[in-house]
Amino acid sequence: MISSRNPHLILGIICNTSKPECQSALPEFLLWLRQLGGNFVADKALVSLLGDLPQAYYPREEIAKHCSVVLSFGGDGTLLSTARAVGTAETPILGVNFGGLGYLAEISPEGLKERFKDFLAGRYQVETRMLLEARVKNNGSGHKKYYALNDVVVEKGGVSRIIKLRATIEGEYLNTYHADGIIISTPTGSTGYSLSAGGPILEPTMEGIIINPICPHTLAHRPIVIRADKTIEIAPEQNYTDLIFSCDGFLEQRLTPGASVVIKKSDRVVKLISMKGTYFYNILREKLNWGI
Repeated sequence: MISSRNPHLILGIICNTSKPECQSALPEFLLWLRQLGGNFVADKALVSLLGDLPQAYYPREEIAKHCSVVLSFGGDGTLLSTARAVGTAETPILGVNFGGLGYLAEISPEGLKERFKDFLAGRYQVETRMLLEARVKNNGSGHKKYYALNDVVVEKGGVSRIIKLRATIEGEYLNTYHADGIIISTPTGSTGYSLSAGGPILEPTMEGIIINPICPHTLAHRPIVIRADKTIEIAPEQNYTDLIFSCDGFLEQRLTPGASVVIKKSDRVVKLISMKGTYFYNILREKLNWGI
């Protein structure tokens, strides 16, 4: 059945095994998939769960090089870590939601087999999502690049008081935020941490960047949306010793005094598979209980 549409289709399997649903549902789904003639490889961390079901195992960071599509079983956090693992390969990702809200991983466990039949029949589209690229600048250095599908965050670590963060756009001064931190978010990430911090919701395939202070000291400090071709720099105005710099919820490093973070749109993208008939505003209405 699978080979009738794409004889070269190989699926890569990544799963968050801390989810009980994954441990119970994934082996049964892959057995069903094998009976259909499916070819798949899996994350090396799944050996004890899946045994000899996959054709081969690879480290998570290498999965995308050996498959046509990556299936991410878990929640939105799992999909974000999958996107990090896919990296420059830009292999399309299809998310199965065993988590909470699930804005990114849109297929539910209950409809998994039926929706996957739709996928095999070609009833889907591949959406291109923008990534943020960030680097830490310290005394003129800052060559390592970090990437975020959702957001880049600079926030206080163990400091109990508010911090002062100076923001510039294209080298022009914007504001000094007195807050717990700043979220720099993509449209995809607008329904994540930024939304919890009072930020706006953007259509995920549009291009724009949200600058959103976390718990600002004054109501005059509001989130704003800027064009995606702008470069942002966030610089602490005091020599704090324990500020946190993270991308997509992953702690990248603690900022040393004098360091700043430069953020811009990346040339890289993430490709997410969306099933036909899935409408972003329907997802919003369902997840946020609008109209009830």
